Amino acid sequence: MKPVKPKRFYMTQWAHDDPRCVARMETMMAGFGRDPSEVRIIGEDEIERVVAEVVREMGASSPREMGPVMKQCMARFAGRLVDGKKVSDAVRRRLEKTG
Repeated sequence: MKPVKPKRFYMTQWAHDDPRCVARMETMMAGFGRDPSEVRIIGEDEIERVVAEVVREMGASSPREMGPVMKQCMARFAGRLVDGKKVSDAVRRRLEKTG
């Protein structure tokens, strides 16, 4: 049977701080042929940078466009550990600021 590779890895900050969760994530990533050193959470600075970049590229200007912006942002973070709630909050703040 062919192993299934997940498209994205998500990990919240509390899980990132728990050594047991990190160990499980490292084991899972190693099973998918990924380097365990890739287990790191994306910082808020990088989230803000990517959100600003996506909003600028898409020309999004209102909170009604949050869905497509989120889809693009999460695609940019594919294969990396990011807290989706932090991304959502950053997108909402950015779109409310521009709209």
